Amino acid sequence: MFLADYIDKNYKNMNQFLTGIVFPVLVVSPIALLIWSQPDLSTAMVLMAIVFSLLFVGGTRLVQFSTTVLLAGSSFLIFALNRGNYWTDRIVDFANGILGIASSDDSATVFHATQAEIALNQGGLSGMLGEGTQKLGYLPEQYSDFIFAIVGEELGFIGATILIIAYMIIFYRVVQIAKNSNDIFGIILTIGFGLSITYYAFVHIGYVVGMLPVTGIPLPFISHGGSALIMNLLMIGILLNISKAQRKLNVKEWRPRIGT
Repeated sequence: MFLADYIDKNYKNMNQFLTGIVFPVLVVSPIALLIWSQPDLSTAMVLMAIVFSLLFVGGTRLVQFSTTVLLAGSSFLIFALNRGNYWTDRIVDFANGILGIASSDDSATVFHATQAEIALNQGGLSGMLGEGTQKLGYLPEQYSDFIFAIVGEELGFIGATILIIAYMIIFYRVVQIAKNSNDIFGIILTIGFGLSITYYAFVHIGYVVGMLPVTGIPLPFISHGGSALIMNLLMIGILLNISKAQRKLNVKEWRPRIGT
C-alpha cells in the first residue's frame, strides 16, 4: 500500500512537472532562442522571466518551480561566463563595480555606466530642465537604452521618482484587475501584460542606476521606438477592456483560485 501510494504521488508530481513547467517552457523556448540569436540576450531573459513568473502565478508547485529556476539560472550563468564575449564583460564589469575593483577604461559598459551616473548626479533633486548636457551625445543611446538617465538629469530625483511610482501604479492596477477576473485566462493574460511593462521598466531603471549589469532594454512609453510604443498601448487597451468587461466578484483569496 505504501509503495502504491508513493508511486501514485510521484506520478502525479511528474505529470504536474511536465504539464506545468516543461511543456510551457518548450513552447516559448524557440521564440527566446530566436531573440537570443539576434543577439538580444536581455530581451530573451526578460521573456523567460515573464514565463516563469506566469508559471508561478498559475499555481506551479513551489519545489518544482524553484528547482527549475535555480538550475536554469545557474546553467545560463556558467554558459555566459564561458563564452568570453560581451555578456561576460558586462557581468565582470558589474561585479567589479560592486567589489570596488577598477575595470578597463576602454570598456564600453563602464563608459555607459559612468555617463549615466554623471547624468543622474547632475540632475540632483529637482533637475535641470532643458539645460542637461548628456543628451548632447556624451551618453550613447540616450534616447533609448539610457533614457532614464536623461529623465533623471532633466527632471531630477523628484521627476524620476514620479515615473517609478507611475509604473508601480500600473502594476498595482494590473493586480486588481486580475483579482477581479473570474477565469484563469483573464488572470494569466492580465498578469502577463503587467509584467511585460514593469519588468522592462525596472530592468532598465536597475542598470541605469547601477543595480544591474548594463544591457539594452527600452523603457516602456518613454524610449524611442514606434513599434514598442504601439504594443505597450495595445496591452494597456486590452487591460482596460478586461477591467470594463469583467464581472465584479468579491474575492478574498487569489492564488488558490488560479490552481483550481
